Amino acid sequence: MINRLRHLPSTVALLIATACLAGTTSPQGTLPQCRLSLVEPPTPTGRLWLQKNGLFTTAYRVTWQPPPTNFEGCNLSARTLDTSIARVLIYAPQDGAVVFLFGGRTSGSTDIEVSLGSFNAPRIRTIVTDSLALVRTIAHRGAGLLAPENTLSAVRLSARFPTPGVEFDVRLTKDSVPILMHDASTARTTGFPGLVADLTFAQIEDLNAAHYFNNGEAAPEPPPALLDVLSLIRYTQIPLVFAEVKHNAAFTPGAEARRVLDVIQRSGINTRIVVYSTTPQVLTALRALDPSIRLGYSQDRFQDTQRAFVAQYGVEFVFYPLDSLWHADSTGFAQLRSAGVRLVGFTAASVTAVDSGASLPGTTLILADTVPALFTTPLSNQAARSPRS
Repeated sequence: MINRLRHLPSTVALLIATACLAGTTSPQGTLPQCRLSLVEPPTPTGRLWLQKNGLFTTAYRVTWQPPPTNFEGCNLSARTLDTSIARVLIYAPQDGAVVFLFGGRTSGSTDIEVSLGSFNAPRIRTIVTDSLALVRTIAHRGAGLLAPENTLSAVRLSARFPTPGVEFDVRLTKDSVPILMHDASTARTTGFPGLVADLTFAQIEDLNAAHYFNNGEAAPEPPPALLDVLSLIRYTQIPLVFAEVKHNAAFTPGAEARRVLDVIQRSGINTRIVVYSTTPQVLTALRALDPSIRLGYSQDRFQDTQRAFVAQYGVEFVFYPLDSLWHADSTGFAQLRSAGVRLVGFTAASVTAVDSGASLPGTTLILADTVPALFTTPLSNQAARSPRS
């Protein structure tokens, strides 16, 4: 059963719950009691997602040490209390684990009852929705919160999920090599208190971008060169790549544009990449160097003058804070959309924030930490991560 789960589509969500075995004997000395103790996820809320083109499944895998010798005596069972919303497809014990596989059928919410013993039947409230939030959500800084930000491992992780794109930040080293790094300083992610613009690429390669991730227990890896990241993405199915050029006064916007464009052309990634920035001069330099480069523009709030800039330089995507898209100048946003511009809201830090994006017009994308994080390893692993500015 577990081997079969490994071959499910990459969109399968795995929420893992650990279990404790309390072996007791009934007064008659017959069957053991197997008591399930849900440790993960930390709340009793799970989530199933329905794809618009078919059934979506979610597996809850329950493990314990040591495994019981008599599975039949554990009264294994699982059921959904409203089978019109979700149904149990299969559950089976194997190698000290029990896998309960559920399938979403229609939108709604239902309790899922999972039992490993007659005296323990916890209910997991599971929301079944369509895949609207998922297909709108761009993986922020590589892969949400499940990998060290702006690293090759983060990009590899994002490639496993059906998100519309991946996003990361780009800065130049002292010797003008574009690398992935959000902050001007390397301190927050690597622990080394240096400035990217003051360090050569060789010095950057000696740093560990995973220094603080997972309480320092993640495998070390250096901040990657942009060329290495784009060369990897070229052979994935990631449809859109958003690279934010972080302008630094140590370089001219023209110099930053030339170095980034050179790497893009060498990588062969072609039109999948969108280069964006908060600095207009970076975008104007990019457009002057390459009339076909896809551009994005990031701003803290809408101003009417932005429409003229976007039109003049052929900007396809404009990034605004999510709060702004919900509450600010809806007329101005409508005008941008009518001109064929796609809006991107940043940054959704919770599942609730991602879900709320469903109220925005259908072409709106959401830059988020929660996807693909919601769909991978235990949620408790997300707690140990480096702080973010």
